[in-house]
Amino acid sequence: MKKIIVTGHPKTGYKEIYNLLKPLMANHENIKLEKVVYKDEILLEDEAAFIFVYCAPEIAINNILGKQPVNQQALETSSAQLRQTYSKILWFYYRNQERCFLLNPEAISNNEADLINQLNTQFNIKLSHEHLSFVPEEERFSSVGAVLTHFLLEDHARPIQAIYDELESIAHIPAIHDNMGFETKSAAYKAYQDLQHQLAHQTAEIQRLEENTNHTQKIEQIQQQYQEQIKKNEEQTQENKLLELQLHQIQEELEHYLSERQKIETQKAQETNHLKKIEEIQQQYQEQIKKNEEQAQENQLLELQLHQIQEELEHYFTKSKQLSVPRISGLAEYVIDFRDEVNGTSWYYAEKMGRWAGPLSISTLKIPSLGAGSFVIELHVNSTLDLNILREMQLNINGKPCTISQDWKKLPARIHAEFSTSSTDTQQQWELEFKFPKTITPSEVSDSDDERKITICMRSLRVSKKREHAKPLFLIYKDDIESDVKRYLKTKKITYKLNPFRLVKKVIR
Repeated sequence: MKKIIVTGHPKTGYKEIYNLLKPLMANHENIKLEKVVYKDEILLEDEAAFIFVYCAPEIAINNILGKQPVNQQALETSSAQLRQTYSKILWFYYRNQERCFLLNPEAISNNEADLINQLNTQFNIKLSHEHLSFVPEEERFSSVGAVLTHFLLEDHARPIQAIYDELESIAHIPAIHDNMGFETKSAAYKAYQDLQHQLAHQTAEIQRLEENTNHTQKIEQIQQQYQEQIKKNEEQTQENKLLELQLHQIQEELEHYLSERQKIETQKAQETNHLKKIEEIQQQYQEQIKKNEEQAQENQLLELQLHQIQEELEHYFTKSKQLSVPRISGLAEYVIDFRDEVNGTSWYYAEKMGRWAGPLSISTLKIPSLGAGSFVIELHVNSTLDLNILREMQLNINGKPCTISQDWKKLPARIHAEFSTSSTDTQQQWELEFKFPKTITPSEVSDSDDERKITICMRSLRVSKKREHAKPLFLIYKDDIESDVKRYLKTKKITYKLNPFRLVKKVIR
């Protein structure tokens, strides 16, 4: 008995070929016809003959994907599987040509006789092609799907197309025309037009059905309302006369209500106008109060500025005398503004906020001698990149260490130090030596391009004789109005407003 196996990749049409040949071979007891989806194991049957069914890649992959979502991975997987199957069929065909028959089902329509004749010749059998008609499955080939799949496979088409072309070149019955030729594209466009017409027809039909459904629902609602109305009419027949009397009464009440409502609306409009006028007066009153408060605050600030200007003149007069006389016996205090010139070493240029110490870890200052006694040094430090530099700072006066009070909490900070001198001290100048644990370069700790080696930024320094039970002194500069003056005025319970005019430094005791 001769065994013939019809096989192929899934969705390539091998089942249709099997269904076509099965009735013809039913009367041949010496021929056994089987259909099997392609797998490598069937090639191990040495005595069997094979009808290998294949089709164009775009048709096979379109049928394989079906209705599932199309993505890159699905295309790559399906094209790789199809390429592998076609490659193995070619490999087997070249080694067993006498047992193989290559068939493209797209070439069978109106050509069934040629198929039977070539099968008889290849396998030495006798089949009749009378009353034979090949009817392909409608769902297996979609011209629209094939065209779209062809464009999706552009990136993967070259290797699999080469294998398909080789199959076509050696097939017993190859395809009659190019699957992506004018006929296929025309059929795809015709199918696309049919889909559009079908969609338009279905849309119109759905709209018609929806309208009919709405009409039916409305008719049912009207019928229900009609029945309810009949029932109500029957119930109200005996009450008609009473309703007529009630209607007249309601009309009279309605007229009275409308008249009263008109009066209320008129009164409401008058009250609304009165409320608007009251709100306008209140707003004007609040604005006047605010202007008065602002004027009072400006007056207080102007008075404070007058005192500041007077004391600044006194300060510069004192400083002028200090600069002209190296040492004045009995000088009570000495003040350095680091935004002015300083007499010392290891200091950078003056800035708006003061002057940075550096580049060395030791900076010095020279000031006139204030004589013998106990003194207090008040340092106004604006900034530092590392608080430990300020905490570990050491201060020496004429080579002798000073006691520094580290009672500050945040920057800007005011730091106090105390020292004493004897009557035997005959130096005309004192040397203040600031020792810092380290220096810092801003560009190393931030996005700044500043390459300087700095420690702390000083705003001012005051050296004064120590007083018993003296109130603390505060130096207020024009740039500190946002902090020091504000806190001072707040403690004195004085209302204030920041004035855009120039503020000068002020000593508040």
